[in-house]
Amino acid sequence: MDYTALTIDDDASARNLFSIILKRVGFEVLTAEDADDALAQVADITPDVILTDISLPGMDGIDLTAELRRREEFAHVPIIVLSAFHEDKVVNRAMDAGADAFFEKPLKPTHLRETLEELINARRA
Repeated sequence: MDYTALTIDDDASARNLFSIILKRVGFEVLTAEDADDALAQVADITPDVILTDISLPGMDGIDLTAELRRREEFAHVPIIVLSAFHEDKVVNRAMDAGADAFFEKPLKPTHLRETLEELINARRA
C-alpha cells in the first residue's frame, strides 16, 4: 500500500533529507516549511502520517500537533514529533499535545517503514 507523509521543518536541508528517507521506504512525500504551510496543505489532502519538527517559526510543532488533534479528520492520522532535543519535559509536552511518537533527529531510516505502518494501523484501529 502506498502511504503519503507530510513532513514539516523550517530547515530546507532537513526537509530534503526526510523526503529522501521517506521516499526510499516507499512513501509519497509532501513537505511544508512551517505550521501555516502545513495547515494550508492539509486543507486539501489528509496524509497518512505527519512528521513535524518542534522548532518552527510561528506556531511550533507541538502547538501544531495540538491544533491538528482538535480536528476530527485527523483523529486517525499519526503525528510524530521530531527534535534534536529530547529532554523528558519536551517529549512529555509533545505526547500531551497528541503526538503518537517522538523521534530524535537525525531521523534514522532503520525500521522506519515498519514503525510508521504500525502507527498508521494503530490509529486506524
